[in-house]
Amino acid sequence: SSPTHEGRLLVAPCHATKLLAGVARNFRGAALVTCAVLLVAAPALADVVHLKSGGRVEGVVADEGDALRVTHRFGTVVVKKADVAGIEKKATVEERYAERRRTADPADPDDLVELGHWCRENGWESQAVKEFEAALRMDADHRGAHTALGHEYFEGAWRTEREIMRLRGFVLFEGSWMTKEEVDLRKAAAAEEKRVRALERKLNSLFRRLAGPGAKEREKAHREIVTLARELPDPGLEQFAGEAKAYYDRAWEIVQSQLALLEVRATLATLKRPIPTFQTSLGAGSTPVNIQLPEMAVVSLGTTVVVPAGR
Repeated sequence: SSPTHEGRLLVAPCHATKLLAGVARNFRGAALVTCAVLLVAAPALADVVHLKSGGRVEGVVADEGDALRVTHRFGTVVVKKADVAGIEKKATVEERYAERRRTADPADPDDLVELGHWCRENGWESQAVKEFEAALRMDADHRGAHTALGHEYFEGAWRTEREIMRLRGFVLFEGSWMTKEEVDLRKAAAAEEKRVRALERKLNSLFRRLAGPGAKEREKAHREIVTLARELPDPGLEQFAGEAKAYYDRAWEIVQSQLALLEVRATLATLKRPIPTFQTSLGAGSTPVNIQLPEMAVVSLGTTVVVPAGR
């Protein structure tokens, strides 16, 4: 039921769209596609610097003494004058547009549409749209202007894609045109998926508690699982919860029966540094003697721990 399956293209692709598609196919780079967008959005630059090596650089030229700084749509290039064979002056798109605008009849919508196509072919899409819209203000039914803007004649009037799709009963949902029934199904499916995921998270948490060491916590988790199973309803879940509780109750009973209570008494002694040192004389006229008196910091503790019996 999607409109894309009807075999019709509602919006005529513009020159800018084709240009972007070609850049994307050839270079496969997001950065280069961005550059292409800039190219479409702004008019082309002027001047061509011809190099002695046979190359050329196109852009706005600024004289910097021994070098030329050429600013083009992708950045700036500095070229030594010694490497330059010549500079070709070219009119900018704005200048060429102004010349064509002077020769066009501002009261003739055909001339404006032709001018709009010229702007589009020269990468100035924003101005092209302005020319097409100006033509429509003069002639609301001008086929060329409507076609250039991607409009289609539908039910007695020229309309945009959005208007046509809405008249056909489609709704724009998550970037695609769908019927209202399809939108309702999508929303219902998303809501059901959200509910199921929340249920899974809750059950995982309850079964972790059901497997814990505390008997009271296991009993509480089991009651909550049974309540949830009866709300769903899901008799299989209720039965499984009972089997799981019985299994973990028995497992923890076995573990508890094989534990031993061990009393632990530990002492930790640490030598204090620096060690105190002093000098003394053992008798009159004798050589002094150095004596060290080490000190110990002693910490004692006592506790009890539960360990597996026999370990």
